Amino acid sequence: MYTCLFQSSAWKRRGSPIVGDASGAGFGTSVTLSSDASALAIGASDHNDDTGYVKIYRVDDDGGGYSVQIGQTLNGDATDDYFGYSVDMTPDGTTVICGSPAFSGGYVRVYSLEGDIDLGTDNWKQIGQDIVGEANGDEFGYSVSISEDGETIAIGAPNNDGSNGVNSGHVRMYRLSDDGTTWVKIGQDIDGTAVYDWFGYSVSLSADGSTVAIGAPYNDSNGNEDSGRVNVYRIDEGGSSWERLGQSIDGVNVNDYFGWSVSLTPDGNTLAIGTWGGGYVKVFSLSSGTWNQFGQGVGGGGSYSFGYSVSLSDDGRTLAVGAPNADGKNGVESGIVKIYRMSDAETKWILMGDDIDGVATGDLSGYSVSLSADGTKVAIGSPWNNDNGINSGHVRVFAWD
Repeated sequence: MYTCLFQSSAWKRRGSPIVGDASGAGFGTSVTLSSDASALAIGASDHNDDTGYVKIYRVDDDGGGYSVQIGQTLNGDATDDYFGYSVDMTPDGTTVICGSPAFSGGYVRVYSLEGDIDLGTDNWKQIGQDIVGEANGDEFGYSVSISEDGETIAIGAPNNDGSNGVNSGHVRMYRLSDDGTTWVKIGQDIDGTAVYDWFGYSVSLSADGSTVAIGAPYNDSNGNEDSGRVNVYRIDEGGSSWERLGQSIDGVNVNDYFGWSVSLTPDGNTLAIGTWGGGYVKVFSLSSGTWNQFGQGVGGGGSYSFGYSVSLSDDGRTLAVGAPNADGKNGVESGIVKIYRMSDAETKWILMGDDIDGVATGDLSGYSVSLSADGTKVAIGSPWNNDNGINSGHVRVFAWD
């Protein structure tokens, strides 16, 4: 049982839900807010026979919702591209990275905003080349993350058959060339340690791009099958090699799938790790080269995928957790999101307000979550919501008020 914080305040929806274009779009598979929540990027990876798209919106002038699209829709190329399965955005909302974990190996694109939104000349221009996966089935682009300046990116390929075997997975890091035309690989491939680790299932970068957290939810290193593991890496002083930072952080039980989701604060010193089967989330803080648990683990039961998605505020003191398979008050697998704030004594995570429930049976609300920098606003993806047709999907934004 968790004490509820600030009962006089509550999570209130900002405007109307943003809905997918058509049945089967899966709108809300991925979401990311800019730092001040003025911009919102949304992936719909299942649209048009899984071709997929990404749309970016700005907050309305009255602050009430997100009815204005910024620039053009960003589209995948072909059936089964799943473009937009992963998405991330720079804090200022002017650069967006889109992952497409296609069977053909996968690809990733980065776009920068040009023109004037108020004049209607806004346009997303691709930066650099398509960054492509190594081999068919790698699912390159399954996870992506971008630095604050938009010039360093992390890309996960959890099904890559790397140096350590089938589906061991890997992560590749890239930096934009000085002339802004080419993505150049930084350092070595960061490889999973064993077959079927699915290393790179989740990734999260620090603001300066020097530190990256990587989830391997199918790792068995603690002796329990699919207990999961997360490692954090930092680039060396020469900028040529990724070295592990602190110890490996392991899941506890069989089928925890620890590392299903990760969220790293901009300074790279606080890390939230979610599970799929374990039904818990843990937060860790870096001190003297060691990752120490920060507060108690928070849990909601493995039966409804608590920890499927996680997001931390910039100070690491507010935590959003999605549980898309939860049987909320509005039906089976309607989904819920819980938001916590660290106590002043920094010993305990305390619930902020009530659960944010999905609106209907099967919505999978909480499949994706993203907090604003200050933790007072949250975007929630519900890719199987039926507002505009079966599994068209929708996204809602809530503010703490």
